[in-house]
Amino acid sequence: MHIQFHSPAVYWVEALPVGNGRLGAMVFGGIEKERIALNEDTLWSGYPGDWNNPGAKAALPKVRELIAQEKYEEADRLCKEMMGPYTQSYLPFGDLHIVMDHGQLSRRGYNRKLDLSTGIATVAYNVGGVPFTREIFATHPDQAIVVRLTAGKEGFLSFRAKLDSPLRYTSKADGDHFTISGAAPEHVEPNYRDAEDPVRYGDSNTSKGMIFHGRLAAMHEGGTMRVDADGLHVIGATVATL
Repeated sequence: MHIQFHSPAVYWVEALPVGNGRLGAMVFGGIEKERIALNEDTLWSGYPGDWNNPGAKAALPKVRELIAQEKYEEADRLCKEMMGPYTQSYLPFGDLHIVMDHGQLSRRGYNRKLDLSTGIATVAYNVGGVPFTREIFATHPDQAIVVRLTAGKEGFLSFRAKLDSPLRYTSKADGDHFTISGAAPEHVEPNYRDAEDPVRYGDSNTSKGMIFHGRLAAMHEGGTMRVDADGLHVIGATVATL
Protein backbone atom coordinates (compact mmCIF):
# COMPACT_ATOMS: atom_id res chain seq x y z
CA MET A 1 0.00 0.00 0.00
CA HIS A 2 2.21 2.78 -1.35
CA ILE A 3 1.61 6.11 -3.06
CA GLN A 4 4.60 6.20 -5.37
CA PHE A 5 6.21 8.54 -7.92
CA HIS A 6 9.39 8.46 -9.99
CA SER A 7 10.06 12.20 -10.03
CA PRO A 8 9.94 15.06 -7.52
CA ALA A 9 6.75 17.05 -6.99
CA VAL A 10 6.37 20.32 -8.86
CA TYR A 11 3.11 21.48 -7.23
CA TRP A 12 1.96 21.32 -3.61
CA VAL A 13 -0.84 18.87 -4.47
CA GLU A 14 1.77 16.42 -5.88
CA ALA A 15 3.79 16.33 -2.64
CA LEU A 16 3.46 13.45 -0.15
CA PRO A 17 1.66 14.23 3.13
CA VAL A 18 2.66 13.25 6.66
CA GLY A 19 1.01 14.50 9.84
CA ASN A 20 0.07 13.75 13.45
CA GLY A 21 -3.23 15.63 13.79
CA ARG A 22 -1.60 18.91 14.84
CA LEU A 23 1.51 19.17 12.66
CA GLY A 24 1.48 18.51 8.93
CA ALA A 25 4.14 18.36 6.22
CA MET A 26 4.11 18.00 2.44
CA VAL A 27 7.27 16.35 1.05
CA PHE A 28 8.25 17.51 -2.45
CA GLY A 29 11.23 15.16 -2.83
CA GLY A 30 13.69 17.35 -4.73
CA ILE A 31 17.17 15.92 -5.30
CA GLU A 32 19.48 18.90 -4.78
CA LYS A 33 16.84 21.10 -3.14
CA GLU A 34 14.21 19.53 -0.92
CA ARG A 35 11.17 21.51 0.19
CA ILE A 36 8.97 20.29 3.02
CA ALA A 37 5.92 22.55 3.48
CA LEU A 38 4.82 22.79 7.13
CA ASN A 39 1.46 23.46 8.81
CA GLU A 40 0.31 23.78 12.43
CA ASP A 41 -3.39 23.47 13.09
CA THR A 42 -3.87 26.54 15.31
CA LEU A 43 -2.15 29.09 13.03
CA TRP A 44 -4.84 31.38 11.61
CA SER A 45 -5.26 35.03 10.72
CA GLY A 46 -7.46 37.19 12.90
CA TYR A 47 -7.84 37.32 16.67
CA PRO A 48 -10.41 36.28 19.33
CA GLY A 49 -13.83 37.87 18.97
CA ASP A 50 -17.55 37.24 19.32
CA TRP A 51 -18.55 35.19 16.24
CA ASN A 52 -22.10 34.43 17.41
CA ASN A 53 -25.02 35.30 15.13
CA PRO A 54 -27.83 36.63 17.38
CA GLY A 55 -30.42 35.97 14.66
CA ALA A 56 -29.63 32.27 14.30
CA LYS A 57 -31.84 31.12 17.17
CA ALA A 58 -34.92 32.83 15.74
CA ALA A 59 -34.37 31.32 12.28
CA LEU A 60 -33.90 27.74 13.49
CA PRO A 61 -37.61 26.84 14.14
CA LYS A 62 -38.55 28.21 10.72
CA VAL A 63 -35.84 26.10 9.05
CA ARG A 64 -37.09 22.98 10.84
CA GLU A 65 -40.66 23.74 9.79
CA LEU A 66 -39.68 24.13 6.12
CA ILE A 67 -37.75 20.84 6.21
CA ALA A 68 -40.76 19.08 7.71
CA GLN A 69 -42.81 20.46 4.81
CA GLU A 70 -40.11 19.19 2.38
CA LYS A 71 -39.46 22.74 1.18
CA TYR A 72 -35.74 22.12 1.02
CA GLU A 73 -34.71 25.01 -1.23
CA GLU A 74 -36.49 27.53 1.00
CA ALA A 75 -34.94 25.93 4.08
CA ASP A 76 -31.51 26.15 2.48
CA ARG A 77 -31.95 29.85 1.74
CA LEU A 78 -33.15 30.53 5.28
CA CYS A 79 -30.15 28.63 6.71
CA LYS A 80 -27.94 31.42 5.44
CA GLU A 81 -29.50 33.68 8.07
CA MET A 82 -28.05 31.31 10.70
CA MET A 83 -24.50 31.53 9.43
CA GLY A 84 -21.90 33.51 11.34
CA PRO A 85 -19.44 35.99 9.82
CA TYR A 86 -16.34 35.10 7.81
CA THR A 87 -13.95 33.54 10.31
CA GLN A 88 -10.51 34.25 8.81
CA SER A 89 -7.95 32.07 7.02
CA TYR A 90 -5.94 29.00 7.91
CA LEU A 91 -2.31 29.90 7.20
CA PRO A 92 0.85 28.01 6.21
CA PHE A 93 3.48 27.87 8.95
CA GLY A 94 6.42 27.83 6.55
CA ASP A 95 8.90 25.59 4.74
CA LEU A 96 11.87 23.45 5.69
CA HIS A 97 14.48 23.77 2.94
CA ILE A 98 17.29 21.23 2.62
CA VAL A 99 20.06 22.00 0.08
CA MET A 100 22.32 19.03 -0.66
CA ASP A 101 25.97 19.62 -1.54
CA HIS A 102 25.99 16.88 -4.20
CA GLY A 103 24.13 19.08 -6.70
CA GLN A 104 21.47 18.11 -9.24
CA LEU A 105 23.56 15.43 -10.91
CA SER A 106 21.31 12.47 -11.52
CA ARG A 107 17.82 11.03 -11.21
CA ARG A 108 19.03 7.49 -11.63
CA GLY A 109 17.03 5.12 -9.44
CA TYR A 110 14.82 7.93 -8.16
CA ASN A 111 11.81 6.87 -6.11
CA ARG A 112 9.43 8.90 -3.93
CA LYS A 113 6.78 7.05 -1.95
CA LEU A 114 4.47 7.16 1.05
CA ASP A 115 3.97 3.89 2.93
CA LEU A 116 0.33 3.98 4.04
CA SER A 117 0.87 1.30 6.69
CA THR A 118 3.67 3.15 8.52
CA GLY A 119 3.05 6.79 7.57
CA ILE A 120 6.69 7.16 6.46
CA ALA A 121 7.49 9.12 3.31
CA THR A 122 10.72 8.11 1.58
CA VAL A 123 12.84 9.78 -1.10
CA ALA A 124 15.63 7.66 -2.61
CA TYR A 125 18.08 8.26 -5.50
CA ASN A 126 21.69 7.73 -6.59
CA VAL A 127 24.37 10.33 -7.28
CA GLY A 128 27.71 9.12 -8.63
CA GLY A 129 26.93 5.58 -7.56
CA VAL A 130 26.21 6.62 -3.98
CA PRO A 131 22.64 5.95 -2.77
CA PHE A 132 20.93 8.70 -0.76
CA THR A 133 17.74 8.25 1.26
CA ARG A 134 15.42 10.56 3.18
CA GLU A 135 12.73 9.26 5.51
CA ILE A 136 10.10 11.68 6.83
CA PHE A 137 7.36 11.06 9.39
CA ALA A 138 5.32 12.90 12.03
CA THR A 139 5.32 11.62 15.60
CA HIS A 140 2.27 12.20 17.79
CA PRO A 141 3.83 11.29 21.19
CA ASP A 142 6.78 13.66 20.64
CA GLN A 143 4.86 16.30 18.61
CA ALA A 144 7.57 16.69 15.98
CA ILE A 145 8.25 16.19 12.29
CA VAL A 146 11.33 14.03 11.75
CA VAL A 147 13.59 13.85 8.69
CA ARG A 148 16.33 11.21 8.57
CA LEU A 149 18.95 11.58 5.83
CA THR A 150 21.34 8.75 4.96
CA ALA A 151 24.26 8.43 2.55
CA GLY A 152 25.17 4.92 1.37
CA LYS A 153 28.89 5.73 1.64
CA GLU A 154 30.55 6.92 4.83
CA GLY A 155 31.17 10.67 5.01
CA PHE A 156 29.23 11.58 1.84
CA LEU A 157 26.31 13.41 3.48
CA SER A 158 26.66 17.21 3.42
CA PHE A 159 23.77 19.68 3.37
CA ARG A 160 22.29 22.94 4.71
CA ALA A 161 18.82 23.11 6.28
CA LYS A 162 16.79 26.15 7.28
CA LEU A 163 13.23 27.33 7.95
CA ASP A 164 11.38 30.21 6.32
CA SER A 165 7.77 31.36 6.02
CA PRO A 166 5.48 33.32 3.66
CA LEU A 167 4.30 35.19 6.79
CA ARG A 168 6.31 37.95 8.42
CA TYR A 169 9.15 36.34 10.32
CA THR A 170 12.70 36.57 11.62
CA SER A 171 15.17 33.69 11.94
CA LYS A 172 18.37 33.16 13.88
CA ALA A 173 20.77 30.63 15.35
CA ASP A 174 20.03 29.75 18.99
CA GLY A 175 22.80 27.52 20.27
CA ASP A 176 22.52 24.23 18.35
CA HIS A 177 19.07 25.14 16.99
CA PHE A 178 17.93 27.24 14.04
CA THR A 179 14.78 29.12 15.00
CA ILE A 180 12.00 31.04 13.30
CA SER A 181 9.60 33.49 14.95
CA GLY A 182 6.82 35.36 13.22
CA ALA A 183 3.41 36.99 13.25
CA ALA A 184 0.18 36.25 11.38
CA PRO A 185 -1.98 38.97 9.82
CA GLU A 186 -4.76 40.56 11.82
CA HIS A 187 -7.08 40.11 8.84
CA VAL A 188 -7.12 38.19 5.53
CA GLU A 189 -9.97 38.76 3.09
CA PRO A 190 -11.48 35.60 1.54
CA ASN A 191 -10.36 34.96 -2.03
CA TYR A 192 -13.88 35.56 -3.38
CA ARG A 193 -13.68 39.24 -2.37
CA ASP A 194 -11.66 41.65 -4.50
CA ALA A 195 -10.36 43.92 -1.73
CA GLU A 196 -7.86 46.73 -2.11
CA ASP A 197 -5.92 45.61 0.98
CA PRO A 198 -6.63 41.86 1.31
CA VAL A 199 -3.90 41.03 3.86
CA ARG A 200 -3.53 43.37 6.83
CA TYR A 201 -0.80 43.10 9.46
CA GLY A 202 -0.95 45.04 12.70
CA ASP A 203 1.79 47.19 14.17
CA SER A 204 4.57 44.98 15.53
CA ASN A 205 4.06 46.27 19.09
CA THR A 206 0.26 46.35 19.23
CA SER A 207 -0.86 43.70 16.74
CA LYS A 208 -3.70 41.43 17.86
CA GLY A 209 -2.69 38.72 15.36
CA MET A 210 -1.22 35.38 16.39
CA ILE A 211 2.51 34.89 16.87
CA PHE A 212 4.35 31.63 16.13
CA HIS A 213 7.71 30.00 16.76
CA GLY A 214 9.49 26.95 15.37
CA ARG A 215 12.81 25.21 15.99
CA LEU A 216 15.06 23.03 13.87
CA ALA A 217 17.61 20.75 15.49
CA ALA A 218 19.81 17.89 14.25
CA MET A 219 21.70 14.81 15.36
CA HIS A 220 24.44 13.46 13.07
CA GLU A 221 26.65 10.39 12.79
CA GLY A 222 30.12 11.32 11.59
CA GLY A 223 31.21 14.65 10.18
CA THR A 224 30.66 18.06 11.72
CA MET A 225 27.78 20.46 12.29
CA ARG A 226 27.47 24.18 12.79
CA VAL A 227 24.52 26.56 13.06
CA ASP A 228 24.53 30.18 11.88
CA ALA A 229 22.19 32.77 10.43
CA ASP A 230 22.08 30.85 7.12
CA GLY A 231 20.83 27.64 8.70
CA LEU A 232 22.04 24.36 10.05
CA HIS A 233 25.11 22.97 8.22
CA VAL A 234 26.08 19.27 8.30
CA ILE A 235 29.37 18.40 6.57
CA GLY A 236 30.89 14.97 5.89
CA ALA A 237 28.35 12.92 7.86
CA THR A 238 26.85 9.52 7.03
CA VAL A 239 23.48 9.88 8.77
CA ALA A 240 21.67 12.93 10.10
CA THR A 241 18.26 13.33 11.76
CA LEU A 242 16.37 16.64 11.75
